[in-house]
Amino acid sequence: MLDGRSSTRRSTRQLTREQAIRFAKDDRWKSLSLEECAHFQLGQDCLCMPFTRFMEGVSALLRRPVFTHEFANPDVLWAEFCQQCPAPDIITIISRFDGMIAILRSKPTIASRELARDTNRVLFHPT
Repeated sequence: MLDGRSSTRRSTRQLTREQAIRFAKDDRWKSLSLEECAHFQLGQDCLCMPFTRFMEGVSALLRRPVFTHEFANPDVLWAEFCQQCPAPDIITIISRFDGMIAILRSKPTIASRELARDTNRVLFHPT
């Protein structure tokens, strides 16, 4: 499952919102390893397992700690997994976070909506 590293993150078969909720409630993700959970969830737009499991899975998949704000851009995580870009150092990770904070401070209403739109694309919680 993890050997087929395609350049596109999104799975060709997206779960609908209802399917993602059912997948999570039926605990179907529990039969997957941490790495398989990360690989599967990175390809989906709707969160279909507890976020903590997804976060642990991505950390295992990338073999490094992954910070919560990094999930706002899953394409970067996917590119790192596909070895299209190197793992960021801690300074880069922090600067990305600082960049988000600066945007929110400068345009709170517009930036909040944009950030919510981008993160909800991946971080929809199925409850």
